[in-house]
Amino acid sequence: MVTVAEILKARKLAVEKRVGTMLELLQDEARPRQKPKMEVLLVKSPEFDALIAAERAEAEEAAAAKAAAAEAKKEAEAKKEEANKAEEAAAEPAAA
Repeated sequence: MVTVAEILKARKLAVEKRVGTMLELLQDEARPRQKPKMEVLLVKSPEFDALIAAERAEAEEAAAAKAAAAEAKKEAEAKKEEANKAEEAAAEPAAA
């Protein structure tokens, strides 16, 4: 939990509002016992929306680039296959 809070704060996605500790009473088998508990309250940072929008735009650009690369690869394979068929067609009459 603390690690997640630190990551969010480091990326400027959240701001720490309050940190607290307490003891929670657990009713265990024979007798009650106390368990330490930590509470970290975070709120959305002022830059949150801008940071998320920038990340979303980067992800969309990366997806578009990946799709374009896949399409180019597909077209190159189709041209190569077409060239192979043309080569085979040209070789058949010469063999006959």
